[in-house]
Amino acid sequence: MITADRINKTTAAASQALDGAAPMCAPLAHRWDTEAERRAKLRTPENLKALIAAQRANTSARSTAATAASQRKAARAASSNPFNGGRRAARTADKAGRAHAKVARRDLKSARRNYPLTLNQLAVRAHAAHLIPAGITSYAMSSAEHWAMWPAGSSLSLIALNAALLAVGRRQVRVPLDDDATAEERRLLERLDPSYWVQHADERGLSGTVPAPTELTPAGLVTTVRLDGRWKPSAFKAKHEEIRAMLGARTALRMEISSGSHGDRATITLRTRSAADGIDLTGWKPGDPWGVDTVTGEPVMVPLGRRMLIAGTSGSGKSWSTRALLAEASEEPNHRLVVIDPKRVEGINWEHRARVAIYAEDVLGVTDELVAEMYERLEEIPRGRDTIEISTRRPRITVFVDEGAEVISMARKKRAKGGDGDPGDPDWSRIMENLSTLARIAGAAEIILIWATQKPTMDAKGGIDPQISAQGVSDTQLTLTRRRWV
Repeated sequence: MITADRINKTTAAASQALDGAAPMCAPLAHRWDTEAERRAKLRTPENLKALIAAQRANTSARSTAATAASQRKAARAASSNPFNGGRRAARTADKAGRAHAKVARRDLKSARRNYPLTLNQLAVRAHAAHLIPAGITSYAMSSAEHWAMWPAGSSLSLIALNAALLAVGRRQVRVPLDDDATAEERRLLERLDPSYWVQHADERGLSGTVPAPTELTPAGLVTTVRLDGRWKPSAFKAKHEEIRAMLGARTALRMEISSGSHGDRATITLRTRSAADGIDLTGWKPGDPWGVDTVTGEPVMVPLGRRMLIAGTSGSGKSWSTRALLAEASEEPNHRLVVIDPKRVEGINWEHRARVAIYAEDVLGVTDELVAEMYERLEEIPRGRDTIEISTRRPRITVFVDEGAEVISMARKKRAKGGDGDPGDPDWSRIMENLSTLARIAGAAEIILIWATQKPTMDAKGGIDPQISAQGVSDTQLTLTRRRWV
């Protein structure tokens, strides 16, 4: 028994299938409508008058040429002398009549191009030219016992297919929106409609691209664009200014263009909203998320055990943004925290729960201890394991350096007592040697280095040590600007 619910489900499934097919049929419908509009504009009264005059002139020229040809034939039969005056006059008249008929035929073709058939009339004639012979073929191949319907059936199927493709291509795809959809999102959805896109793509140099139905996600609008002909995802991405102009999107609106699921697909993402909107992260305590993914809305937990390179200008929030990580590291049972802060400002906040080194002597001492601890731990790693097992005896150690450039300057400090050669003065360069060693091989010993600095791109001659900057590529690199994550 067919129920109303089943009918509704079937209708919804059919509508969804048609919506998915609409972008593929939209170019055909666009070309059809463009050609139909071009022909309609040419069908003016002036062009119609010119066509009627050209038809009359062509009919007259054909009649004159036929008469001249008949007279030439009669003159040739009347005399066998090719130089006879009658034959020469008939021959001249025949040449003139054929030349005039040729000009009249060319003018008629030009007049027909200027006043063409409508596209529907042309389609009817084309299908009739196929259907009538197919019908005759079906009749000729049929017998009293068996009727051969496939020639006519093929022609009728072709007619139905063309009509269906046009109907689907003209289908207006609409994405069901929530009640809280903004006016900006509605306007962008109208521009992302396949019918609108195909009609205006050529104006922006985007012909050959067709967007699929757009999806409204918690992070904004997402659509897949089919790429035809010369297009590839990288070339489409390079057209980001033209795409923004096509959509009429705000300059400040974040737009991402990436490769799609196939080689001939690209994905456009418009960040009209954030999945983190309305989430309050104030009152953070250890165990809470470090932040919220603005795309998926999923919580981002504190990434303990990962080396980091944190960069940002002075006052951008490097120390402030890492407090959650330091608090988590100092609260974990099998975790210890070391803070190296020549500025002193951040270090004194952690003296009650971490090993803090502010002055050069303290920094040298703690780095020497860390290197010694690292070598002891490396000796304990059994065969088949990549890292040491974390325990109360061997806890993970997070070493936070803030500010890295000041530590580098501290390591370049001259020996003060008897000059550079005085053995009684510490070798301050050993500070950076120790930190570079920790950056290279201390990961297996679960001694994690986090380096915060203002200039991460500078090399050892101008700033950051290359052994430390490399960990930002392999592990995690955070860039801070105006106290916001980028």
